[in-house]
Amino acid sequence: MDIITHGDFCITSDDNNTHYISFRMPSLHKEIDFVEQFNKMIKSKQKNHIDQNRI
Repeated sequence: MDIITHGDFCITSDDNNTHYISFRMPSLHKEIDFVEQFNKMIKSKQKNHIDQNRI
């Protein structure tokens, strides 16, 4: 049975080492963009930091 085609499969590596492997089933049927997610997280943290300094 081919289950890979029914889910989302992700491998994360750094410096030629595999750090994390994940599989989600059923698939979200969309592209997962970790850079975009990271940039949104950074912007959110920066906004929260600025808001806290105004208090």
